[in-house]
Amino acid sequence: MEYFLRVNMIGGIALLEAAADRIIEECKADAPNETGWCKIRDAFVVPAALNIGIYILKVVLEKAAAEV
Repeated sequence: MEYFLRVNMIGGIALLEAAADRIIEECKADAPNETGWCKIRDAFVVPAALNIGIYILKVVLEKAAAEV
């Protein structure tokens, strides 16, 4: 189980971070073309939500690996 968690922390998190970075770049590039809520969403909400989600996932996996 510990090996599984370590592999996911190394490979899986890196893959998720790369995908999130690509999505964030696309959203931020599209934000100037939007107006109102969509502009705020693309510039701030989506990037913050993805970064916070990945951070929480890292913390949970690190704590789970420490308990095993």
